[in-house]
Amino acid sequence: MHVAVGQDLGHYRLLEILGEGGMGVVWRALDTRLGREVAVKVLPDRFAADPVRRARFEREAKAVAALDHPNIVTLHAVEEADGVVFFTMELVRGETLARSIRPGGLPYEDLLRIALPLCRAVAAAHARGIVHRDLKPANIMVTAGGSIKILDFGLALLRGEPATGDATTESLAGAFSGTFGYAAPEQLRGERVDHRADLFALGAILHALATGEPLTPGSAPEDPAVANPTIPSAFGAILRRCLEKDPSRRFSSATELALALERLKEDPGRSEGHGSVAVLPFVDRSPAKDQAHLCDGIAEEILASLGRVPGLKVASRSSSFLYRDAAFDTREIAGRLGVSALLEGSVRRAGGRLRVTVHLVDARTDAAIWSESYDRDDEGVFGLQEEIARSVVAALDAVPGRGPLARAPTHDVQAYDYWLRGRRFYEQFGRSDIEFALQLFSRAVELDPGFAAAHAGLADCWSYLYRHAEGTPAALAEAEAASRRAIELDPASAPAWAARGTALSIAARDD
Repeated sequence: MHVAVGQDLGHYRLLEILGEGGMGVVWRALDTRLGREVAVKVLPDRFAADPVRRARFEREAKAVAALDHPNIVTLHAVEEADGVVFFTMELVRGETLARSIRPGGLPYEDLLRIALPLCRAVAAAHARGIVHRDLKPANIMVTAGGSIKILDFGLALLRGEPATGDATTESLAGAFSGTFGYAAPEQLRGERVDHRADLFALGAILHALATGEPLTPGSAPEDPAVANPTIPSAFGAILRRCLEKDPSRRFSSATELALALERLKEDPGRSEGHGSVAVLPFVDRSPAKDQAHLCDGIAEEILASLGRVPGLKVASRSSSFLYRDAAFDTREIAGRLGVSALLEGSVRRAGGRLRVTVHLVDARTDAAIWSESYDRDDEGVFGLQEEIARSVVAALDAVPGRGPLARAPTHDVQAYDYWLRGRRFYEQFGRSDIEFALQLFSRAVELDPGFAAAHAGLADCWSYLYRHAEGTPAALAEAEAASRRAIELDPASAPAWAARGTALSIAARDD
């Protein structure tokens, strides 16, 4: 059925076309029942009989309906009238973000006012299992009040659907879906994509806003500070990480990207001097090469201890651990992480003894700032981590806070070993890995019932099994009980609160 200006679709009167794309035509329309204007998206006649087009149209409706965020367009209803399938959304008044791309780029403060809510909105979509796949300035509106709204989820990928090679993608655009200049390299190649494709698009959008020039596909991004002197140099490091060709080297999530931008907003110059450090994964030098979990655990505890030092910027674990076995030199890694010093180390464990060797390197000169080797028995691992952290603080001329930098999560070495192994399996996110991690965390709790982090690990495993396996009420009850116990044991434990938050959010969503 042909639709035209002035025509009624049910109780919606079409007033004007707002936009038209491959997935449908968007109209400004009047809801005659409620007396308000809305946006109506109609699937064109030539596509209505195409099951692939119709499936994608309905998928967009499902994607938008699943979201409830102030910076994402709100879906009102999915309807059909006179054989026409359409859905109605809030009418967003304003102009697209493309109008904000101007010569010389936006002032830094204006850029952040767009970047932070945009990243948070994308994070909310990802949390619901939705990858947009076509983020670009033309799909983002800036309202008259200065708020942003993400539109057009026509290419969205929902959790559980194939990420590439699906019939919809092939029939619409060969092996590629997205927009040149904002699509990630893996999209251009027709490869499997995940949420990190949206992170590349965010980087491309912010680059265009910062410099006034869209990114040229395949080219290395220029330093935005060259084109726009209001941009701090550390912002360029954030963009370069978003725009990495290898998805594994980008931020791990839109939330992590938003946090990096927030930290930079608080202190644009915090990446200068020796006030910033990254702790790289420690190397396993053990004879059996079976202590990777202990290497990670020691590095993570040192990282957490350094994170408690006021004024010291410490790269996150998810960022610094991307460079495990990476073929980059010191300066390149530090530049990507936005730090001035790197802590490297190795662990050798044999016969109940540990030998830990650490090197603190000035990334600007590649010279050693401080090095040391430590020999301890297994029980000495807990005190060793704080000793190393304090030496690093002293070498960086940082000022530690009051009290201990580190606090041992348990004093039972075997329980600690089970917990470290459990975390390593949990991070694989396969069902069999999670089930094995559950056994390891359970063993840790048996050896030390007061081990809060192990209880948190149990809660995370049960939450995963509830969401991705049988979804039984018993699994959710176990997650809630274990997370509650973790907080009772250690009210200051971040893993405990994170596990508790996950369990509560699942319970609230499924009520």
